[in-house]
Amino acid sequence: MRNFFQPKSFIIVHRSVSVDLTEGDEKVEDSRQQEKKRGVKPKQPRKKKKKINTKLVLLSFFVTIVLSGIILVGFMGVVLAKNYEIDESKLEMREATTIYDNNGEEVANLFIENRKYIPIQEIDPLLQEAFLSVEDQRFYQHQGIDFKAIARALYRDIIARSKVEGGSTITQQLVKNVFLSNEKKWMRKTEEVLISLKLERKYTKDEILEMYLNYIYFGHGAYGIEAASQVYFGKSADQLKLEEMAVLAALPKAPNLFSPLKEDNQERSEQRRQLVLRLMADQGKITAEERNIAVNAELELNTQGAARNPAIDTYVDMVLAEAEKQYGISSDDILTGGYEIHTALDLKAQEAMYEALNIDSEVSQELFPQSGPELIVQGSMVIMDTIQEE
Repeated sequence: MRNFFQPKSFIIVHRSVSVDLTEGDEKVEDSRQQEKKRGVKPKQPRKKKKKINTKLVLLSFFVTIVLSGIILVGFMGVVLAKNYEIDESKLEMREATTIYDNNGEEVANLFIENRKYIPIQEIDPLLQEAFLSVEDQRFYQHQGIDFKAIARALYRDIIARSKVEGGSTITQQLVKNVFLSNEKKWMRKTEEVLISLKLERKYTKDEILEMYLNYIYFGHGAYGIEAASQVYFGKSADQLKLEEMAVLAALPKAPNLFSPLKEDNQERSEQRRQLVLRLMADQGKITAEERNIAVNAELELNTQGAARNPAIDTYVDMVLAEAEKQYGISSDDILTGGYEIHTALDLKAQEAMYEALNIDSEVSQELFPQSGPELIVQGSMVIMDTIQEE
């Protein structure tokens, strides 16, 4: 047999459901009146206890303590920096010496540190802004120590539970590179603060930025913005495009990680370059259109490197010997002094001579017999200028 729901019964049940709320309220009220007569206190509704966020309280307390410490250190630093002495001779940077041929063309660089110092006036303002945008946005507002940046970095580090942002200014970065060793000492941070404050009192902002851009290491043996421009793009810093400026500004944080010349770094380098461009746009240094063009531009990297011409090695040795004999300039001074040496070198003639006398060259093997156990073949060449002056 089949079971069916009876529509009438459903309707009857539905109609029988009715609640008299007023009657219920009256019963509750009568019950309360009776309890009062008997001296029984009516039950009060329980209030929900507010839970205290222990982590938030501890975090707030910790941040307050740290910020108080920073302010105290800053105050003490200002007082102590007035009498803190620094060795300013360390600010004298090692520069590469450049040798030129008889046509004024650069033929060799001699250095311990590959660096060519250029004044701030010759550094494109947009290139300066690229570094300031990513390394020290408030460079021209603070006095060497940026307490706002420190507090912001501290807060973000605590939230992330790891070190995700630094608070060092460009002045502090210069101090760490020039004056401080890598040795971990408890006074190291204090020294960094004191020297930074001292530099800010002694030098202008432009002078500090000039020293920073010429001193820092960019990877691949390049020190300073000019050498870095030559190494990465094969051109002078005053010829850089916006996308190339962003690449160089991305490097000081970690040259080995962000160098675009390393195949393993391509993705990281690109992300870092785009970060620099975004920060420049956010801070109003470039327009959105300029950013888009630079982001999509294809980089023309100098993948060949600066190859040394072996044909001039002997000539360079003679230049070093003559500099010391006639001018009293030692080889060490040449490698660090940033000299410009103009010579009478005819590069084409020098290369022809090297090709003819190089024992491994085909030309040499055609011109000279093979050396034997009893006879060592030697040769020399004299080149004369036969053009007569009128």
